[in-house]
This record gives sequence, C-alpha cells and structure tokens, in this order.
Amino acid sequence: PNPTTRQTTIRNVDIGSVYNVQVRAVSDVGSGQWRSATSQRIYRVPSQVSNIQMTRTVSGNFRVTWNQPNSDRPIQYYEVRYRKEGLSSWTSVTPNPTTRQTTIGNVDKGSVYNVQVRAVSDVGSGQWRSATSQRTYRVPSQVSNIQMTQTVSGRVINLRVTW
Repeated sequence: PNPTTRQTTIRNVDIGSVYNVQVRAVSDVGSGQWRSATSQRIYRVPSQVSNIQMTRTVSGNFRVTWNQPNSDRPIQYYEVRYRKEGLSSWTSVTPNPTTRQTTIGNVDKGSVYNVQVRAVSDVGSGQWRSATSQRTYRVPSQVSNIQMTQTVSGRVINLRVTW
C-alpha cells in the first residue's frame, strides 16, 4: 500500500468471487483499529454481441440488429459505430440504443460501410464485434432518348421501345 495516497490495488482477482477488505492505519506509535469495507463481488464485462445483421432499407439506410451477449450485470446500452470503407475514423450512433437494433441513416449511396457493436454494463464495455460490410444502393439515373417504333410482323403489330 501507498501511505500517502491511501489506496492500493488488489491484482488478479477471481471473477465471481466476493472480496471482504479490512484496512487500518499504522504509524510509529502504534496501529489503529481495523475497519471493514462493504463486500464486493467481482463481475466481468459483457461478452461480445453476436449475429450482427445489416440490412438495407427501402430508403437506402441500414438497419442493424444483433443478439444480446452474456453478461453478469444488466446491459445498460449498446454502442454502435460505423464508417465508410477506406476511412479510419468512426461515427457513433447517437443516442446509444438500449434495444438490440438501430438504423444508420445519411449514408452515401453506392458506398461500402463497416459497422461495429458492443454492449455496456455498469462494469464496463465489452469488445467490439464487426458486422459483414454492406454496400448502399445508388438510385439509377434517369433514362434518356426514349424512342418508340411500330413494327409489323405478318399480321402482328408490335411497338418497339428503345432508350
């Protein structure tokens, strides 16, 4: 222990174990009485989410869903981030979703996006899990130079359309 900062760290604790701690002051004239802290159970951070699915919506956005991870403590929320393929910086979805789904909007059409999700409890954050990258659709441009021509083949009259 460090006597000037009045703290110490107990290392390599066992997950699931309950720890009881007692502390007392010691000086060159003697020792004070032991004082007990409240018991503390050691919990692990949530495991990785699983089965992340990215689906394109009709509007060209992404709907992202995932399965809940294992966690010793209740999940408080999920962190979701995404980036356009080839970029290094991530954009976080805000607010953080509390359910196992969210929609990512305002994406560039025709681009590939990467998405990651992790769970957060009062113990801390789980590890990021990546989804399979998805490409947004680009709305086709307007056709031009539409031509209609009537053709006759024997007794059948046809209308041929070209563009």
